[in-house]
Amino acid sequence: MLIQDVRPSSLVGIKRLARQIRNAEGVPLNQALQRAAQAASFSNFEHARRMLRDVSPASCSGQQLFLTAYWTDRETYVSGRETLEIQLSKPLADLCTRSEMKLVRALCNMRPASPDHLVKDMVCPSQDFARRQICQTVGALRFMEATGLRPSDYQRAQAATKHLDCDLPDQDHVSEWFDPTAGRFILIDEPYSDAVITPERAEWAARKGWLLHASAWAGMYFPYGPHKTLYNRWKRWGEMGVFTRMMEGLSAAGADRKTVMIDATYLKAHRTASSLAVKRGVLAA
Repeated sequence: MLIQDVRPSSLVGIKRLARQIRNAEGVPLNQALQRAAQAASFSNFEHARRMLRDVSPASCSGQQLFLTAYWTDRETYVSGRETLEIQLSKPLADLCTRSEMKLVRALCNMRPASPDHLVKDMVCPSQDFARRQICQTVGALRFMEATGLRPSDYQRAQAATKHLDCDLPDQDHVSEWFDPTAGRFILIDEPYSDAVITPERAEWAARKGWLLHASAWAGMYFPYGPHKTLYNRWKRWGEMGVFTRMMEGLSAAGADRKTVMIDATYLKAHRTASSLAVKRGVLAA
């Protein structure tokens, strides 16, 4: 598929675009290389090769990265593509390897089409969905960029948690990370409850030798959890009487109808619940 609007920032990206042009239009490869180089704002391919070869990482203010997601609306059958350009402080490969990307929820479906371009493998069901997916990918990249954490593989997670006879109380939407600088395994929990470090959690951490820390960053909260998470939250709210109080409040407003309904479309989750859990330096939120 020809991606005409993406401006390559590396020789690999220019060559990839040239192959797309050749395959899409049947032009000779040399001509396609010239056009791809011009799309990257160079006079010709030789100019691009000379300039990109002479650019050192130290002279760059940031690492350019393109994120692309294709979509087809299931109702209107309109198709399109969303592409976002961001700047990273270091190359993508220095943030996480290709295998580590598969361990991150927001990156597992992203495919490296080139060193400076990630493409979502699945076709999104709408334009809005595609944009949300790209934004979630950016959030994951920024998180790793800011913290220096790397996604933890299964073996490291098993070694760090094998001594535990029970899970962190009320844990929800857990992800596992590793701090290469401190050599610590970090468990990040994103609970939906208001209280982040409850007495029960504090007692568990003291007994297991884990350190707990509540994150002040609202971006730690992930609003689109798996179906089981959504069911557990709904069940918890029901047991707490949240829905009963909502209906009583609506009825007290003097509604004339005998039946009062709430459309879930208008219920938005607040980005306020956030937390972190760590093993001897393990974050708990």
